[in-house]
Amino acid sequence: MILNPSQDSELKQQRAAIKEAGRLIKRLDAMMRDPFATPARLSELKKWQSDLIDNNLRGDSVTITRGVEQVEGYLTDEKKAAEAIKPRPLPDIHKEQAEHYRRANEQRKRDDERFTRNSPRNQPK
Repeated sequence: MILNPSQDSELKQQRAAIKEAGRLIKRLDAMMRDPFATPARLSELKKWQSDLIDNNLRGDSVTITRGVEQVEGYLTDEKKAAEAIKPRPLPDIHKEQAEHYRRANEQRKRDDERFTRNSPRNQPK
């Protein structure tokens, strides 16, 4: 079977997309083995995995790539959310509070100086 260049290019793109989707499917499979995963999380991962498999069977390279990017986007968003709710280290909290108090004290000193300078009692008679 002889393919024209556009068909050959599409075939190569589709194979690359399927390979990438296969890696993501394996990653989702590994995530489903997590003993602490809730049933809702397992069903979500299973749905994503089955959607990727359906794309591999019925879709072209654009559809497969779009599905992979969408699932990777979901995983990235979850990772960012997990990092956001992670407790901050105590030294970072202390450092931030010290900086806040230092700035507040400097501002209070500037305000006191300005109020003293502009006070009616400080004006010449």
